[in-house]
Amino acid sequence: MRCFFNDFILISFITLFACNTGLKQNDWDLKVIDEITFETDSLVPINPSTIALLETDSVSQLFFYNYFDSKYQFYAYPSGELVQEVPLYLDGPNSVKPFSGGVLTAKDSIWLVNNMPPGIVLLDFKGEVKLKRSIQNKRFPITYLGVSNQNPLFQIGNKLYGPQPLFMKHHDMDKEDIQQQQLIYSYDFEKDTVEWYDVFYKENYWDQGKKISGYSWARRKDKIYIAPLHDHEIQVFDTQTGSTTYRKEVRSENVNKFHIVN
Repeated sequence: MRCFFNDFILISFITLFACNTGLKQNDWDLKVIDEITFETDSLVPINPSTIALLETDSVSQLFFYNYFDSKYQFYAYPSGELVQEVPLYLDGPNSVKPFSGGVLTAKDSIWLVNNMPPGIVLLDFKGEVKLKRSIQNKRFPITYLGVSNQNPLFQIGNKLYGPQPLFMKHHDMDKEDIQQQQLIYSYDFEKDTVEWYDVFYKENYWDQGKKISGYSWARRKDKIYIAPLHDHEIQVFDTQTGSTTYRKEVRSENVNKFHIVN
Protein backbone atom coordinates (compact mmCIF):
# COMPACT_ATOMS: atom_id res chain seq x y z
CA MET A 1 0.00 0.00 0.00
CA ARG A 2 1.22 3.47 -0.82
CA CYS A 3 0.19 6.29 1.47
CA PHE A 4 0.04 10.03 0.77
CA PHE A 5 -0.03 12.83 3.31
CA ASN A 6 -0.72 16.55 3.30
CA ASP A 7 2.09 17.01 5.78
CA PHE A 8 5.50 16.91 4.16
CA ILE A 9 8.23 15.49 6.36
CA LEU A 10 11.82 15.94 5.39
CA ILE A 11 14.58 14.32 7.36
CA SER A 12 18.03 15.83 7.02
CA PHE A 13 20.97 13.54 7.35
CA ILE A 14 24.64 13.99 8.01
CA THR A 15 26.99 11.32 6.78
CA LEU A 16 30.27 10.75 8.55
CA PHE A 17 32.94 8.80 6.76
CA ALA A 18 36.60 8.10 7.06
CA CYS A 19 39.00 8.64 4.17
CA ASN A 20 42.27 6.85 4.38
CA THR A 21 44.16 5.51 1.40
CA GLY A 22 45.59 2.75 3.58
CA LEU A 23 42.13 1.30 4.32
CA LYS A 24 40.40 -1.17 2.05
CA GLN A 25 36.99 -0.27 3.40
CA ASN A 26 35.41 2.94 4.70
CA ASP A 27 32.89 2.93 7.52
CA TRP A 28 29.71 4.96 7.10
CA ASP A 29 27.79 6.30 10.07
CA LEU A 30 24.36 7.76 9.26
CA LYS A 31 22.70 9.96 11.87
CA VAL A 32 19.43 11.90 11.94
CA ILE A 33 20.23 15.46 13.02
CA ASP A 34 16.97 17.28 12.35
CA GLU A 35 13.35 16.89 11.29
CA ILE A 36 11.32 19.58 9.56
CA THR A 37 7.57 19.26 9.02
CA PHE A 38 5.28 21.58 7.09
CA GLU A 39 1.73 21.40 5.78
CA THR A 40 1.08 21.89 2.08
CA ASP A 41 -1.99 23.66 0.72
CA SER A 42 -3.04 20.64 -1.34
CA LEU A 43 -2.56 16.90 -1.53
CA VAL A 44 0.90 16.06 -2.85
CA PRO A 45 2.60 12.69 -3.44
CA ILE A 46 5.40 11.94 -1.02
CA ASN A 47 8.15 10.09 -2.85
CA PRO A 48 11.70 11.12 -1.94
CA SER A 49 13.08 9.69 -5.18
CA THR A 50 11.14 12.28 -7.22
CA ILE A 51 11.75 15.36 -5.05
CA ALA A 52 14.66 17.71 -5.77
CA LEU A 53 16.04 20.25 -3.30
CA LEU A 54 17.12 23.38 -5.17
CA GLU A 55 19.54 25.62 -3.32
CA THR A 56 20.91 29.06 -4.20
CA ASP A 57 22.58 31.78 -2.13
CA SER A 58 19.22 33.40 -1.44
CA VAL A 59 16.57 30.69 -1.44
CA SER A 60 15.91 26.96 -1.03
CA GLN A 61 13.00 25.25 -2.74
CA LEU A 62 11.56 21.79 -3.25
CA PHE A 63 10.77 20.89 -6.85
CA PHE A 64 8.66 17.89 -7.84
CA TYR A 65 5.89 16.63 -10.11
CA ASN A 66 2.45 16.47 -8.52
CA TYR A 67 0.70 13.85 -10.62
CA PHE A 68 -2.57 14.38 -8.74
CA ASP A 69 -2.89 17.77 -10.46
CA SER A 70 -0.56 17.23 -13.48
CA LYS A 71 1.69 20.09 -12.38
CA TYR A 72 5.29 20.71 -11.47
CA GLN A 73 5.41 22.57 -8.18
CA PHE A 74 7.96 24.66 -6.29
CA TYR A 75 7.61 24.89 -2.51
CA ALA A 76 9.73 27.18 -0.37
CA TYR A 77 11.89 25.24 2.05
CA PRO A 78 11.51 25.00 4.99
CA SER A 79 8.39 27.23 5.20
CA GLY A 80 6.28 25.05 2.86
CA GLU A 81 4.82 28.00 0.96
CA LEU A 82 3.78 27.28 -2.62
CA VAL A 83 5.99 29.45 -4.85
CA GLN A 84 5.26 28.37 -8.42
CA GLU A 85 3.19 25.91 -10.41
CA VAL A 86 3.87 24.73 -13.96
CA PRO A 87 0.90 23.03 -15.65
CA LEU A 88 1.45 20.00 -17.86
CA TYR A 89 -1.03 19.52 -20.68
CA LEU A 90 -1.90 16.02 -21.83
CA ASP A 91 -3.70 17.07 -24.99
CA GLY A 92 -3.73 19.95 -27.45
CA PRO A 93 -0.75 21.78 -29.03
CA ASN A 94 1.24 21.77 -25.76
CA SER A 95 0.66 18.11 -24.96
CA VAL A 96 3.62 16.32 -23.35
CA LYS A 97 1.97 12.90 -23.21
CA PRO A 98 3.44 10.39 -22.64
CA PHE A 99 6.44 11.49 -20.58
CA SER A 100 8.59 9.64 -18.05
CA GLY A 101 9.91 12.59 -16.05
CA GLY A 102 11.58 15.96 -16.15
CA VAL A 103 14.51 18.01 -14.91
CA LEU A 104 14.85 21.71 -14.14
CA THR A 105 17.91 23.00 -16.00
CA ALA A 106 17.44 26.80 -15.88
CA LYS A 107 15.41 29.40 -13.99
CA ASP A 108 12.55 29.13 -16.47
CA SER A 109 13.10 25.87 -18.36
CA ILE A 110 12.12 22.26 -17.73
CA TRP A 111 13.29 19.43 -19.99
CA LEU A 112 10.95 16.45 -20.19
CA VAL A 113 11.69 13.03 -21.64
CA ASN A 114 9.05 11.34 -23.79
CA ASN A 115 9.18 7.59 -23.44
CA MET A 116 7.14 6.49 -26.48
CA PRO A 117 8.26 7.49 -29.01
CA PRO A 118 11.63 8.40 -27.45
CA GLY A 119 12.31 12.13 -27.41
CA ILE A 120 12.85 15.24 -25.32
CA VAL A 121 10.66 18.30 -24.78
CA LEU A 122 11.55 21.81 -23.61
CA LEU A 123 8.84 23.40 -21.47
CA ASP A 124 8.54 26.95 -20.13
CA PHE A 125 6.88 27.85 -16.84
CA LYS A 126 3.57 28.53 -18.57
CA GLY A 127 3.42 24.91 -19.63
CA GLU A 128 4.04 25.82 -23.27
CA VAL A 129 6.15 23.46 -25.37
CA LYS A 130 9.08 25.36 -26.87
CA LEU A 131 10.84 22.45 -28.55
CA LYS A 132 10.34 18.78 -29.31
CA ARG A 133 13.13 16.55 -30.54
CA SER A 134 13.06 12.86 -31.42
CA ILE A 135 15.91 10.77 -29.97
CA GLN A 136 16.75 7.76 -32.12
CA ASN A 137 19.74 5.45 -32.34
CA LYS A 138 20.43 3.95 -35.78
CA ARG A 139 23.07 1.60 -34.36
CA PHE A 140 20.66 -0.16 -32.02
CA PRO A 141 17.02 1.03 -32.16
CA ILE A 142 15.55 2.12 -28.82
CA THR A 143 11.93 1.87 -27.76
CA TYR A 144 12.07 3.71 -24.43
CA LEU A 145 13.79 6.66 -22.75
CA GLY A 146 13.47 7.56 -19.10
CA VAL A 147 14.65 10.11 -16.58
CA SER A 148 14.55 10.27 -12.77
CA ASN A 149 16.49 11.64 -9.80
CA GLN A 150 18.63 8.53 -10.09
CA ASN A 151 19.18 9.20 -13.79
CA PRO A 152 18.66 12.94 -14.40
CA LEU A 153 19.54 14.94 -17.46
CA PHE A 154 22.70 17.04 -17.22
CA GLN A 155 23.16 20.33 -19.06
CA ILE A 156 26.85 20.96 -19.72
CA GLY A 157 27.55 23.91 -21.98
CA ASN A 158 25.16 23.82 -24.93
CA LYS A 159 24.54 20.09 -24.62
CA LEU A 160 21.97 18.13 -22.68
CA TYR A 161 23.23 14.66 -21.66
CA GLY A 162 20.76 11.85 -21.14
CA PRO A 163 20.92 8.23 -19.92
CA GLN A 164 19.87 5.07 -21.71
CA PRO A 165 20.62 2.36 -19.12
CA LEU A 166 18.17 -0.34 -20.25
CA PHE A 167 18.79 -3.21 -22.63
CA MET A 168 16.44 -3.20 -25.59
CA LYS A 169 15.02 -6.68 -26.32
CA HIS A 170 16.76 -8.26 -23.33
CA HIS A 171 15.57 -11.80 -24.04
CA ASP A 172 16.43 -11.65 -27.75
CA MET A 173 19.93 -10.25 -27.22
CA ASP A 174 23.22 -12.08 -27.39
CA LYS A 175 26.26 -11.25 -25.29
CA GLU A 176 27.89 -9.49 -28.26
CA ASP A 177 24.96 -7.07 -28.50
CA ILE A 178 25.98 -5.44 -25.22
CA GLN A 179 28.78 -3.64 -27.05
CA GLN A 180 26.22 -2.18 -29.46
CA GLN A 181 23.88 -0.64 -26.89
CA GLN A 182 25.25 2.81 -26.16
CA LEU A 183 24.47 4.13 -22.70
CA ILE A 184 24.70 7.93 -23.18
CA TYR A 185 23.30 10.40 -25.67
CA SER A 186 23.43 14.18 -25.93
CA TYR A 187 21.35 16.85 -27.61
CA ASP A 188 23.10 20.02 -28.76
CA PHE A 189 20.36 22.66 -28.59
CA GLU A 190 22.42 25.22 -30.50
CA LYS A 191 23.17 22.94 -33.45
CA ASP A 192 19.98 20.85 -33.08
CA THR A 193 21.93 17.57 -33.30
CA VAL A 194 21.79 14.30 -31.39
CA GLU A 195 24.93 12.28 -30.63
CA TRP A 196 25.42 8.83 -29.11
CA TYR A 197 28.65 7.80 -27.39
CA ASP A 198 30.57 4.52 -27.30
CA VAL A 199 29.98 3.88 -23.61
CA PHE A 200 28.89 0.32 -22.81
CA TYR A 201 28.55 -2.13 -19.97
CA LYS A 202 31.79 -4.11 -19.71
CA GLU A 203 32.52 -6.96 -22.10
CA ASN A 204 31.99 -9.74 -19.54
CA TYR A 205 28.73 -8.30 -18.17
CA TRP A 206 26.85 -11.48 -19.11
CA ASP A 207 29.57 -14.06 -18.46
CA GLN A 208 27.63 -15.51 -15.52
CA GLY A 209 24.21 -15.16 -17.13
CA LYS A 210 21.89 -12.46 -18.43
CA LYS A 211 22.00 -9.84 -15.69
CA ILE A 212 19.39 -7.12 -15.91
CA SER A 213 20.50 -3.61 -16.83
CA GLY A 214 20.34 -0.27 -15.07
CA TYR A 215 22.65 2.34 -13.65
CA SER A 216 22.70 5.54 -11.63
CA TRP A 217 24.94 8.44 -12.49
CA ALA A 218 26.23 11.69 -11.07
CA ARG A 219 28.01 14.73 -12.47
CA ARG A 220 31.08 16.57 -11.26
CA LYS A 221 32.14 19.51 -13.44
CA ASP A 222 32.59 18.09 -16.97
CA LYS A 223 32.73 14.43 -15.86
CA ILE A 224 29.82 11.99 -15.48
CA TYR A 225 30.23 8.99 -13.16
CA ILE A 226 28.28 5.88 -14.16
CA ALA A 227 27.56 3.22 -11.53
CA PRO A 228 25.76 0.07 -12.78
CA LEU A 229 23.18 -1.30 -10.36
CA HIS A 230 24.07 -4.91 -11.17
CA ASP A 231 27.82 -4.80 -11.55
CA HIS A 232 30.88 -3.61 -9.64
CA GLU A 233 32.51 -1.45 -12.29
CA ILE A 234 32.26 2.35 -12.27
CA GLN A 235 33.03 4.35 -15.41
CA VAL A 236 34.03 8.00 -15.75
CA PHE A 237 32.73 9.68 -18.90
CA ASP A 238 34.51 12.85 -20.03
CA THR A 239 32.12 15.21 -21.82
CA GLN A 240 35.06 17.13 -23.33
CA THR A 241 36.36 14.09 -25.23
CA GLY A 242 33.07 12.19 -25.50
CA SER A 243 34.66 9.00 -24.18
CA THR A 244 35.24 6.90 -21.09
CA THR A 245 38.54 7.96 -19.53
CA TYR A 246 38.60 5.75 -16.43
CA ARG A 247 37.11 2.45 -15.30
CA LYS A 248 37.35 1.05 -11.79
CA GLU A 249 35.96 -2.08 -10.19
CA VAL A 250 34.62 -1.24 -6.74
CA ARG A 251 33.57 -4.41 -4.98
CA SER A 252 31.42 -4.57 -1.87
CA GLU A 253 31.72 -7.33 0.71
CA ASN A 254 27.92 -7.27 1.06
CA VAL A 255 27.08 -7.66 -2.65
CA ASN A 256 28.17 -11.02 -4.00
CA LYS A 257 25.66 -11.78 -6.74
CA PHE A 258 23.17 -10.04 -9.02
CA HIS A 259 19.79 -10.89 -10.50
CA ILE A 260 19.98 -13.14 -13.56
CA VAL A 261 17.06 -13.15 -16.02
CA ASN A 262 17.80 -15.68 -18.78
